[in-house]
Amino acid sequence: MIVSIKHRGNYKFNKHFLGPDHVPAFDGAPGGEEEQCAMVIDSFPSLKYWTRNVARHHKSFSLPTPTDKFYPDFVALMEDGRLLVVEYKGKDRAPDNSSDGRGKQLIGKMWAETSGGKAVFVMATIERNDPTEITHTIRKALGRSSAA
Repeated sequence: MIVSIKHRGNYKFNKHFLGPDHVPAFDGAPGGEEEQCAMVIDSFPSLKYWTRNVARHHKSFSLPTPTDKFYPDFVALMEDGRLLVVEYKGKDRAPDNSSDGRGKQLIGKMWAETSGGKAVFVMATIERNDPTEITHTIRKALGRSSAA
């Protein structure tokens, strides 16, 4: 199944942890790629709820880096109890094009691998102007994790 994307003006977030009227602002332009990523996450069939992980908030989820902390963009709970953490990167900052993206991807991957199958990390990017790329990336990561 492919998750379809609508502009947020017509889209109501149904599975945000704080409710549809309390979704924190997204980076970038309204209807931009990060917001499209949130719509894909919100529409995922096996999702219980998700939240926008606000950087540097004292209650936000973070992973350690060699010099600071890394705050992935989204944290979600799947119906099967696994934690899904998604970092969205624009094409220019994707792991193939950016040392920062590569570093965050490695940190997230190591964190997920040490979780004993309880966590999944996804570095999402829209390479071909098609938000369903995020759907495929998340589905693949969830399938790989469930086999662990």
